[in-house]
Amino acid sequence: MLQFPRPVGIFRIRWISLLRGGTLKPLWQFTVAGSIWRIVTDGVQHLIGEERDVQHRRASFFCLECRTGKVRWSGRRFGEDWWIGIEASAGGILYLHGFATPELPGHRGITAVDVRTGEVLWADEQMVFLEASQDRLHAGRGGVTGNQISEVDPRSGKVRKTFVGDDGLLLSIRDAGSAASDHAAVPLPLPEGEAGGGWIPRRARERSDAEMIHYIDHPVTPVITSSVSRAPAVGDIPSRDRLLEVIDRGTGALLLAETLSSGAHWPGREAVFVLQNTLYYVKGHNTLSAVILGER
Repeated sequence: MLQFPRPVGIFRIRWISLLRGGTLKPLWQFTVAGSIWRIVTDGVQHLIGEERDVQHRRASFFCLECRTGKVRWSGRRFGEDWWIGIEASAGGILYLHGFATPELPGHRGITAVDVRTGEVLWADEQMVFLEASQDRLHAGRGGVTGNQISEVDPRSGKVRKTFVGDDGLLLSIRDAGSAASDHAAVPLPLPEGEAGGGWIPRRARERSDAEMIHYIDHPVTPVITSSVSRAPAVGDIPSRDRLLEVIDRGTGALLLAETLSSGAHWPGREAVFVLQNTLYYVKGHNTLSAVILGER
């Protein structure tokens, strides 16, 4: 088993054989000390993650190579201890946001980080992120997003031009950004009828206790996520386990089964996705796994 060097107290990564006993197994796993809060991709080369230490209220960030799980950088912090998070990633740049007011959801401020090096390219506390692509960034300023919009050079932070826009223009800019960054397939609601070769709805019918069933319609090995109720102790609020299954489309055989979390509704959709025939998922809040799916 090949292991990458492990900095003490930050993370560990393990390289694991793909097939063992005829079932799918993780190719590699990456574990952090805190919780993996969010993951984004930079095209098809890198995974960038947001780690949060809830006890000490500290946020840090890491970057892995998609194919190998090799760590490019980790444990990076960018000024603010807690009120900071991932906004998006595009064109080799990670965009982080701050908050207009602590403990409220409104974003304000942009910090642009080079994905390959983890170094800050520029920061502006007054800009509000709208969308980013390979060669441009659109941002509002001072909390105003619908009236004053700037096109910004993504690597320098310099404003190329500023124009006035209405809500319709703002929506079209954001939609364009979403379409441009849509590299990964995420679980979608279960379809009606016999989609997935019949095995996806059949699996759902077999699991009468499962709810919130979503799937990724991979051509060979579809991925199913679901939420299953746990029997609560007397007086406790009912809780649920989140499950992940990978099945063989042709035979219906179960190739991989994981309990992503127990007694909670987290992680959510962003913690399970497929990118270039590889399934990535977070288990136990702190371990990111990569599994190569079946090929025709």
